[in-house]
Amino acid sequence: VYCSDCGDLYRRTQWFLKGEHVPVWRCISRIEKKKSGIDCPSRTLYEADLHASVVTAFNQMIEQKDEFLPGMRLAVELALGQSNSPRVVEIDTRLESLQKELLKKANAKQGFEELADEIDALREEKQDLLVEDANRAAMKQRLDELEAFLDEHQELVTDYDEGMVRRLIERITVYEDHLAFEFKSGLETEVQI
Repeated sequence: VYCSDCGDLYRRTQWFLKGEHVPVWRCISRIEKKKSGIDCPSRTLYEADLHASVVTAFNQMIEQKDEFLPGMRLAVELALGQSNSPRVVEIDTRLESLQKELLKKANAKQGFEELADEIDALREEKQDLLVEDANRAAMKQRLDELEAFLDEHQELVTDYDEGMVRRLIERITVYEDHLAFEFKSGLETEVQI
């Protein structure tokens, strides 16, 4: 949960009201004003309101899934593009060839700096391609998780579920009159509070 005013995190704390402990969420900069040096004007959010807003955000996704899911799936697949596997195979083949050549030159005590530089560059490119593929797979997994959630919930959500929040929501930003939800799949929605 993030503050829209200063960008800091919100933290769960307790207020003691009418003889009861009431959980609330407040911007850390506001809680630790002296330490942070920031006089953040952000609002305090009752935990019950936060939980109710989360349920509302999930229900908005459930109600609108037929409208956005097919288009989002297509957009994500186009954005993710093709796998880098063919290029990784090319790099591996070239690396094997270069390493044999490097070994020959090293044994003959000939200059091999250019070969070593090319090998380093290819290894770096391969690593970047593998990271890119891993990011693609992670994005596809997040989209699959959202689709699975939406498929399992044909009816609206009635209760707050911490596990569901951690699995599906990337970020909640607190504004004066609403909360902005960013799902891990990239979808966003707002809930008025």
